[in-house]
Amino acid sequence: MDHPISDLLNVSMKCINEMIDANTIIGTPITYNKTTIIPVSRVHLGFLSGGSDIKPNTNKAEPLFGGGTGGGLSLTPIAFLVVQDDNINLISIDSESRIADKLIDLVPKALEKVKTLVNNNIENNS
Repeated sequence: MDHPISDLLNVSMKCINEMIDANTIIGTPITYNKTTIIPVSRVHLGFLSGGSDIKPNTNKAEPLFGGGTGGGLSLTPIAFLVVQDDNINLISIDSESRIADKLIDLVPKALEKVKTLVNNNIENNS
């Protein structure tokens, strides 16, 4: 037999799961002409749950139960990825994401260098 606290937690977790998905952080891409804009957000989630199972002072067979859950969600846009042709740029709107901005700008350059190294290695081994 399931306990009411278990049921309460299961319902709460199911609701949180439905509320948060990958599209919450990396938003739905928006395409205009040949440019795609992808919003990036920071998510903060807080959740609490509590309950009690108090035995009644009466002769009833069922125990008393009291419980509750609560939560909060904060969604803050921090940047936009702009994809145009073969160029990817990060437009940051949050000062804390400057490091991420620089890292994302370096990714295409790093991939190109790796590609060049692999091609040179293949040519040298041939």
